[in-house]
Amino acid sequence: MHTTTIKPAEILAAAADSVAVAIGARVKNPHPLAAGLNLQTIVQTCALATQPRREWETEMSVMGRGMNTDLFGKTLAAGARQLALQTYDAQAAEHFCGQRTAHPIDKALGAASQHSGGVTVDLIDAQNAAYAAWDKELNRIYAQVLKAAGPGRRDTLRAAQRAWLAFDTAQGQWDSAIFAEQGSSAALNIGGAALERRRARVCKLSEDLDSLKDSP
Repeated sequence: MHTTTIKPAEILAAAADSVAVAIGARVKNPHPLAAGLNLQTIVQTCALATQPRREWETEMSVMGRGMNTDLFGKTLAAGARQLALQTYDAQAAEHFCGQRTAHPIDKALGAASQHSGGVTVDLIDAQNAAYAAWDKELNRIYAQVLKAAGPGRRDTLRAAQRAWLAFDTAQGQWDSAIFAEQGSSAALNIGGAALERRRARVCKLSEDLDSLKDSP
């Protein structure tokens, strides 16, 4: 595709879909131009849409200016939101911990994410609500496992949970370092990873509880 023949407005209209496809999202009815665009073209278009090219500017300086525009930041965020929405939908469809139906927390997150319309602040609110719900569920199931473990195994469980909490904290710090430069999508990525760790821990402790119930 020769992007020099495409109007800037058309490139900008296709840019968010192009970014979404590039980061792995399955876009329904993507813009016809999305597959043929590359990041360089999008960045340059954002730069020139914000301010015309100056005589002394090189290609690299235009690129640098484009990457710092609000327009490019919004384009990246819009692409990332499409992937986030798909992630939440897939999570609900996975059916937590092998269950036959989706977990109520996953259902609520999927519904809230769809209702958000992809607005970042609303997605973050939905994610935070799901995180709080999984955290509450984690405390509940941990208390049940602790009770079922009996006096002889409780200290071992407590040690395992302390180790997991230390891992959770350290991983959260690492995620923050990785995603720090992603702008508005950083909070979604960091929060999504933290939510998934709690979800997985609830599943593991639920399986442990079932094993303890089945043991003599």
